Amino acid sequence: MKTAVIFGSSGQDGFYLSNLLHKKQIKTISISRSSGDITGDISNFEFVNNIPKTKPDYIFNLAATS
Repeated sequence: MKTAVIFGSSGQDGFYLSNLLHKKQIKTISISRSSGDITGDISNFEFVNNIPKTKPDYIFNLAATS
């Protein structure tokens, strides 16, 4: 099974991307400041450095300050 990591998964684009990947049977790991599988701020180096190590097939960065 393929795996994808989505940074910024709680936004509109992340929501739709996550649904699309699930339909294609791609396991997703959602990372967001407010909700998701992993919650934190990707501008914090320590947080990013401590994200569980995986070897995803896809990485999507949709994180942004609104």
